[in-house]
Amino acid sequence: AGIELQVAYHLKYGTLTQQHIDELENNAGIYVTSNESLKKYDVLLANINRNILLSEMHQYTERIVDGGMLLLSGFYTEDVPIIVKSARENGLVFMAQTEKNRWTCLKLKKSIL
Repeated sequence: AGIELQVAYHLKYGTLTQQHIDELENNAGIYVTSNESLKKYDVLLANINRNILLSEMHQYTERIVDGGMLLLSGFYTEDVPIIVKSARENGLVFMAQTEKNRWTCLKLKKSIL
């Protein structure tokens, strides 16, 4: 029994390979799906550029349970203010930020209604 994780990525720009998926499922107990159903998830990961994140923020929020987490990466430190603003406008709360060589990861939590 692992954590079911919805990996959101844009096929045109995504870098997630079947090998990565197999490693996550076999070694980490994480199940990866790109299912387009209306199922909601506890955790959603989107590793894509700023413009895609901004244009799809509403969709990510819709796919997370209340109190669930959205992890965003694939953008630069200078993109953080606009991404956090969009997240806040979509009912997400900033929780944490990590950086490495200007690349940034944000942890956001969906507000409980």
